[in-house]
Amino acid sequence: LSSPAKRKRLEGVLHPLVWEALQQIRAKSLSEGFKVLVAEIPLYYETGSPVLADTVVVVAASWVTQLHRLQSRRSLDQKTAEAMLSLQMTLEEKIERSDVVIWNDGSGDALKAQVWTLLQRDNIESLYYGRSY
Repeated sequence: LSSPAKRKRLEGVLHPLVWEALQQIRAKSLSEGFKVLVAEIPLYYETGSPVLADTVVVVAASWVTQLHRLQSRRSLDQKTAEAMLSLQMTLEEKIERSDVVIWNDGSGDALKAQVWTLLQRDNIESLYYGRSY
């Protein structure tokens, strides 16, 4: 957004909705007996309210890949995409705070292989995937 005050106001409306959706997803996954809940929260650290979790996985990609994906998926020009990325915490800081890092500069199949390797490491047979936003 064009100003920090407007962005803060928007976040004040959106973030509580995101956290409420996450709590609903958590309750549903528990009630259905899933052992793992994967919640995709793009601004997990930026919200200032970390989720209680056993493991935080950061799916990381290079700046170039992030920029390209933002531009192609959201039809953004380079300047706008760069501005959006610059509002986020640095990748290095996210990685430092995480328990596990999955590198995602490759294909969807490479990403899936890394996720399944992680799940097999912890002997997980079922998971519930819920988008929280």
